[in-house]
Amino acid sequence: MPNYSRRGALLAASSPSMRRAPLHPPLHLPLDRSPDGVLTTALYVDDHPFRLIVDSGSPYLLLPAEEDCDAQPPKLSLFGCAPRGRSRAAGLPPTREQYGAAEGRVEWCDACVRWGRERAVPRVTLGAADREVMRQSGGALLGLIREVGPAEGRPTALAQLGANSFRVDARRMRLTLSHAALLPTATRDTLRLDDARGYGAAGCSLGASRHKSLVDELELSSLIAEVPRRSARVQSIELALRKEDGEKVVLRSSLRSSPLFYVQSVKLNWFADARSGPHIFAVGQCMLGSGELTEEDWAQGRARWV
Repeated sequence: MPNYSRRGALLAASSPSMRRAPLHPPLHLPLDRSPDGVLTTALYVDDHPFRLIVDSGSPYLLLPAEEDCDAQPPKLSLFGCAPRGRSRAAGLPPTREQYGAAEGRVEWCDACVRWGRERAVPRVTLGAADREVMRQSGGALLGLIREVGPAEGRPTALAQLGANSFRVDARRMRLTLSHAALLPTATRDTLRLDDARGYGAAGCSLGASRHKSLVDELELSSLIAEVPRRSARVQSIELALRKEDGEKVVLRSSLRSSPLFYVQSVKLNWFADARSGPHIFAVGQCMLGSGELTEEDWAQGRARWV
């Protein structure tokens, strides 16, 4: 019987027994853009090449699973293929995972993960996802959410790699994973990350302080209620968030500025109380553009977007 998860794309689970030694030195991974313009990075799983979308809004390492890789759709083949049964089972039950508007099935495997010729982790638990998950996610994923509660039992990618912090640098086309802090301790030029477990979720992070809304100058409840799925009426969005020093950071995107831009309303099951839980605005790579997102370790709960 599959374990039907309550979590959505921002929720993660982390098993303490799978945590690795601290990642030293930091791992610097080159980024490339897919034909659709999404930031990706390359790695090897059991010596087979894969390309993964860098996703700050999900927790796991997910690969496209197929019974027959020759029958894989061309768009998915860009990310690689994990034939069912090639990797050893992780001893975890299959789960139903929601990435976007629909759920799909994920089976959990153990494999050796390697970046280039120098850095390798001999045992990483990863998800072999069906086509529905891949259709919703857009392709294979390297999830960068690190910390959550233990209830769901699957280890996150960063916890297994021993990384507490990451930096997605779209200017220099580089992803940095680090155990040490990437932001100066004294700086207040940062956003606070709220722990959504306080709202009854299994675990995730929100870009907000505990006493301020996620978005400082936008009424999310009316926007989400009135925007139909993939609405052509919404052509641009601008979000303003308040930093710790009181200044605003403005995130913006539009049909004109990014081929990735769209607005989609999705019903999610992340929170114990759907009525009083927070409204979520998921900001994707169309907002990042050519900027830089640095997320501090989860104990400090800080991030910077420049």
